[in-house]
Amino acid sequence: MSDAPQVLTIPQVAATLGLTTAAFYKRHHKLREQHGFPPPLPGLGHRWDPAAIAAWIGRQGNPTAAETPPPANDIDVWQQRLDERAARLAGRA
Repeated sequence: MSDAPQVLTIPQVAATLGLTTAAFYKRHHKLREQHGFPPPLPGLGHRWDPAAIAAWIGRQGNPTAAETPPPANDIDVWQQRLDERAARLAGRA
């Protein structure tokens, strides 16, 4: 059995995005409506597919890219990817 979570909760999604839980609550509707953020999985309340979140992140700044998420317990890999993406996007501005 894989150590990767099957679904992500709001705090996990917020951490993946580098946000606090409160900031994610405040922004998630705008992220969905204006930026195509994936909706929660049907019938599971506020639970998201980790692959859908990773693919959405991968498309930001590169609409054709999709990423395979790193293991859920490797937050340093996520942070490194987010930092690299932010640096690339800042260079384009």
